Amino acid sequence: MKPRIKKLIAVVFFVLPIAILFSKGIPEKQSEDLMQHIGPSKGLVTSGEATPAVTDGYYQFAHNLLQSTSERQHENIMISPLSVYLALGMSANGAQGETKAAMVKVLSPKASLEDLNKNVAFWIDALSDTEKNTIVEIANSIWVQHDYHVAQKFLQINADYFKATAKSIDFNDQEAAKTINSWIAKSTKDKIDSIIDRTSADMLVMLINASYFKSDWEEPFEVKRTREQIFHAQSEDIMRPFMHTIRSMQYIDFNQAQGIMMPYEGRRYWFAALIPQEGLSIRSWFEHQDPRDLFSVLNGKHSIVSAEVDLAIPTFTSTYEVSLITDLASMGMKIAFLPDQADFSLMSEAGTKDLFISDVKHKSFIQVDEVGTEAAAVTSVVMKATAMAPQEIKRIVFDRPFLYAIIDRTTELPLFIGILDKPVAP
Repeated sequence: MKPRIKKLIAVVFFVLPIAILFSKGIPEKQSEDLMQHIGPSKGLVTSGEATPAVTDGYYQFAHNLLQSTSERQHENIMISPLSVYLALGMSANGAQGETKAAMVKVLSPKASLEDLNKNVAFWIDALSDTEKNTIVEIANSIWVQHDYHVAQKFLQINADYFKATAKSIDFNDQEAAKTINSWIAKSTKDKIDSIIDRTSADMLVMLINASYFKSDWEEPFEVKRTREQIFHAQSEDIMRPFMHTIRSMQYIDFNQAQGIMMPYEGRRYWFAALIPQEGLSIRSWFEHQDPRDLFSVLNGKHSIVSAEVDLAIPTFTSTYEVSLITDLASMGMKIAFLPDQADFSLMSEAGTKDLFISDVKHKSFIQVDEVGTEAAAVTSVVMKATAMAPQEIKRIVFDRPFLYAIIDRTTELPLFIGILDKPVAP
């Protein structure tokens, strides 16, 4: 008897801020809606608020993911932990046994997958409630090979908790990649216009999370005060445009680092930047931080005072692309990538163990300037068969590699987090 050839599933995560672009896709008849008979489940229970165990697990996941990627790559790392988390969360709903246990342990070690699902539903609803002049959009989609019988329960769970849509598609068609990339470009307003170059015959399912963030500063920087100065990159000194301001803002003094937090309009979303003391590299400093403690600071819970700050920070644009297989395997999810061990049988209507994750791709984009911030990220997972304000002015010059993040203080989630090693002007 010939061994069954495993097919491929791709899971794509997206987080982006952008403008709309439509590409020509394959005919609608080749992209059938699989949600026609799936509606909201009766009696569905979601969290009215975030569960601390899940939130803490997310902090650990975000910290571990940035630390792992920054150890392998040394210039301008930027990830959206939320994007990766949502795509892996959708995938975990198709996992069984040891594969499910490993994925849940990486995503939320002290909570169940059911708790994770409920929290995701709360987060998505909360993030959809946007502030003035702020755009936050999150979309999840599932693309299924047209002759593959995907489990209806798998689609139902991801529709209920992740608000995912699902369509069938012919991955053998050369236009399939254009259709998927068109969805990505539209969902990210063109900041990220593709996640795959081509599809292949061994692909069965692709799950995509697309998120978009764009907002203006509550108090914009004056363009006339922006001027060139030296940024001390790892290997060289370079001249870059720096924004300058002296104003009252949230000042951070935390574990041999100083930093600032600046609100976007509406004061729900905040930009954070932290730079360690001279002689201490940002990667070494970050590695030794407790995730819960660090993100507690970034949510304004301690080590922050209101102060008059003389600030200089570079304008920058950063794009980043990486495969996360190595990182996620080292974090404890290795079994999901092994053809002879992975169990994603809950994705299949027949309950067959014929899928494994062959790749996890992540793309991201961020632009920070005098007006505000635009950020984006894409992740694709491919599965194949088998107190009182101080009186003195605080001066902070971000002229060395530093950590930055975009924080939502309602959900207390870091949406984007990165290390700027060498700024590129917008």
